[in-house]
Amino acid sequence: MSVESAIHAFVREHQEVETRFLADIVKIPSDNPPGDCDRSAEAVARLLEGLGFSVERHTVPDALVKANGMISATNLIVRRKFGQGGPTIALKVQELFGLKDHPSLAGGRIPLTLELLSPAHRPIQITRDLPGFWRGSWGAVRSDLRGRYPRHFWPEDPAAAAPTARAKPRGT
Repeated sequence: MSVESAIHAFVREHQEVETRFLADIVKIPSDNPPGDCDRSAEAVARLLEGLGFSVERHTVPDALVKANGMISATNLIVRRKFGQGGPTIALKVQELFGLKDHPSLAGGRIPLTLELLSPAHRPIQITRDLPGFWRGSWGAVRSDLRGRYPRHFWPEDPAAAAPTARAKPRGT
């Protein structure tokens, strides 16, 4: 299943819950009086927790609130646990050309799971070690991609190539 198909399936499957969530948010009295946002933030946090999200509440310091003409403010940080693979991003493999280090979060402590896609947005590889992929199975994947997508640029050393969203880099 393509990434786009998976997103559409998720939205269709959860449409009733999403609609109810949005309807509940619209009912929350907000900014009454103007600039008093703590109550609406708390109501949204409870709704999100009811959907299975983890919500952190961070009260904005009074001095900053008053300096911006407000009465109260709470920032919400919403988190959702990922599956065993951790946070995942899907993108075309050509957009990662030139990347020598594996992308990560939290100062390098959490590697992203990369779902590498073909020019047709079909998954070609999932990895948590991009440099290892470039050194290892890239050669075989490259060979297959060159046959399927001959108009595209498939470098022997993708870590040294410029990233591109084009079929062929300019001037080739």
